[in-house]
Amino acid sequence: MAKKRFTTVALALALILVSGIVSAAADNPTVKWHYVSAWDVNNPLFKYDQYIAEKVGKATNGKFSIKVYAAGEMVPAFETFDSVSSGAFQAGSTAPAYQAGLNSAFTLFSTVPLYMSQQDFLNWLYQVDGIGQMNDILKRYKIVAFPNSIFDLEAGFRSHKEIKKVTDFKGMKIRIAPPESQEILRRLGAAPTNVSGGELYDAMQRSIIDAFEFMTPNVDWDLGFQEVAKYWIAPAWYQTACVYYTLVNANAWKALPENYRVIFEEVTKGCVVESTSFMNWQSALGTKKFLDYGVKVSKADAKFWSDMEVVAKKVMEDFASKNPDYAKTLKSQVDYLKTYNLWRELEEPFHSGRITKALPEVKDAWLKK
Repeated sequence: MAKKRFTTVALALALILVSGIVSAAADNPTVKWHYVSAWDVNNPLFKYDQYIAEKVGKATNGKFSIKVYAAGEMVPAFETFDSVSSGAFQAGSTAPAYQAGLNSAFTLFSTVPLYMSQQDFLNWLYQVDGIGQMNDILKRYKIVAFPNSIFDLEAGFRSHKEIKKVTDFKGMKIRIAPPESQEILRRLGAAPTNVSGGELYDAMQRSIIDAFEFMTPNVDWDLGFQEVAKYWIAPAWYQTACVYYTLVNANAWKALPENYRVIFEEVTKGCVVESTSFMNWQSALGTKKFLDYGVKVSKADAKFWSDMEVVAKKVMEDFASKNPDYAKTLKSQVDYLKTYNLWRELEEPFHSGRITKALPEVKDAWLKK
């Protein structure tokens, strides 16, 4: 009798719970967002804009739908920020560094030379409130930001000549994007220039530029850069990691039901995991293609790093002295590194991965037992 009574109560509670969920789902409004991407359909970053839209739609049974537009479909790539800020579109994706002209601090949330790694950005953004700091600045522009991709360092320079010492940059005309990295090269005697990704192949082929950086090895390979650059200058000191974001109009964000906001935030976190692992592996596959093709790798000598750090340190201090937002963000990152490096140094050489020379050999016969 007791067992029967327990079963009856349990069923009643289950029915109440299910009916509550169904009722809550029924009460959720239908929301339709338009999302403008800074990336064209061939850019791997565009697939992550689609990933966010797909997962949010599935998690809400289609009640929260997001229509994604590639760069140029609705607005040009570099107008994503303004389009979201104005409320013309509810959301969009871009790299904050593109908005360095509005506020130089935006670069620090996206990419910096020489010192923040992929792991560092992940830690700092999510555990040391880097996202909160960024959104404090973005309040002025009526935007809320969510990381959607945290890439490892880029490939490095594609060059017509070897670069092993900082003095080798002197006199070279180099396409490079991040403002801090441009200034570093100026102080080393190079001439940094802006060339769009679609023009790089022709510019190198005609020797209009001497070297350039673009993206990860797999993307560089797909664009055919192995055909126009004899040397691969590694590693990419100018962009040791890069974070890309989904931007949401602040009013559109406030209008969402709380559960939709939770879903959206968790989906973007999932996108970081998906994109990070995908791009890391694709970089390895792209590297193998370049090496098999016969591109010559040029790596800096030991003195290069100490010389470069002196220049980079001064450049970033100069940026910080001119902008309180930059100074506050830089201090937060430096304070984080001072603490995290205690752990990193203790765990050296295994922290973040050591290249093991003596890898185990697995014999074919063992696989057949």
